[in-house]
Amino acid sequence: MSRWIVGCLLAILLVPAAPLFAGVVYVPLAMDSDVQGNTFRTQVWISNEGLERRRAETYMIAENSDGTIRDEPTTGAVAVPASSTTIMSDLVSGNAVGMLELTLPPQLSAQARLIGENEGVANLGAAMPVISSDNIVEAGDIVHLQPWVRSSSRYSDLVVVNLGQMPASCSIGLFKGGGSQIGTDSVVTLQPLSMRHFPDVLGILGQDVLGSGRSEVSCDQPFYAFGATFDTRNGDVVTSLPAGPGNSSLLRPDQIPQPGACPEFAECFDIAGDFFTSVRGEDKKRFIVPVTKNTSFSRLVVEVDFAHGGWFSRNPEGIHNIFYLTRTGGYSSHTYGFVTTRGPGRDFVRNEVTVDLPRGENQKMTQGAVLQPGTTYHVRYVYNAVSRVIDVTVTERFSGRTVVDMSESLAKRIRTFGGTWFITFSDFEAEAHVPSRNWTYSNLSVQFIP
Repeated sequence: MSRWIVGCLLAILLVPAAPLFAGVVYVPLAMDSDVQGNTFRTQVWISNEGLERRRAETYMIAENSDGTIRDEPTTGAVAVPASSTTIMSDLVSGNAVGMLELTLPPQLSAQARLIGENEGVANLGAAMPVISSDNIVEAGDIVHLQPWVRSSSRYSDLVVVNLGQMPASCSIGLFKGGGSQIGTDSVVTLQPLSMRHFPDVLGILGQDVLGSGRSEVSCDQPFYAFGATFDTRNGDVVTSLPAGPGNSSLLRPDQIPQPGACPEFAECFDIAGDFFTSVRGEDKKRFIVPVTKNTSFSRLVVEVDFAHGGWFSRNPEGIHNIFYLTRTGGYSSHTYGFVTTRGPGRDFVRNEVTVDLPRGENQKMTQGAVLQPGTTYHVRYVYNAVSRVIDVTVTERFSGRTVVDMSESLAKRIRTFGGTWFITFSDFEAEAHVPSRNWTYSNLSVQFIP
């Protein structure tokens, strides 16, 4: 029986994985391979979301060759009409295996499927993994792949990709469903920016029949690994992607923390649900926060959610106001919390306080953070006058993942003065400050704790 060499799509976006940020895409593949009356062919779809004709440049990297060494410039190009999709076929010839590099302008995006044909009838095929900064595997981590299958008509191939710019040493272990290992761990070396393909990996290890195997793969460079199982009876293809880990930070609805009740003897200001969406003509929202006059408290806690509606188009790196809390309405000497963020080009979250400082002076702390449009965040702000520490945490509301966790000392006394505090969301466009258009704020809690 002739061996079919696996074809697969591996996409590496050099910026966050979204069509508008498409960059270089790598496609390791096999093309037009015949196995017992079946033909397997990888096809690549390139879509143009723009209103002008665009071009994808191509470069082929041979299997297990150093992808960082370029003997010649771009070898080809594919034109994609406006608002259209172009399908690429005949990517390699004669069962050769290569890694196709596509250089895509921002308006283009790429995807691929491995299509099997049995007696001239094409099946639906299998979608290939797309590797981006969101799912690339860090050096030293372990990828678990399952299931691995071997029978008289089915077999599984393994593909390992080195995404680093240096050679990679990778360890591969295969196991039966009951836990016993098949042979011993294999250590293989991959060239920089390269792919290794292991056809019928269970057959290589002498396994004629296996229905529920698994594998563990780890490399000392950033990498990715996956498998594909083929059925020679009908041309079906199934991919095996990295298994979902049990340490996921996603939460069930009943696990998502809710705003707590007002502590005993505390004074609280709460607004449940959505309370403000910044839109043109209503860019800023301010609330009066009543509290007892001339009173001191030990802690001030602010919690609020906001759904990121995108960066301000005229100035994406401008200052977006998450919340601004002051005891008089003025900035100098009275600001107890001013949490802001800046977008692409700056990418950080900052807090400013001016409590009891001379006019014009402030105390700042900043942490790098890339907040993503379309994500809902939860902010918890604690101003502790006893421990003299200010804590700011920002987490993804529904996954619980922490994106900002910063602290600083020198918190001053919490004195209420006249009893009318103000909290503000979003802002008008002025100097570096910009409105947070289409951001929605919800679930506000302000607590003055004795």
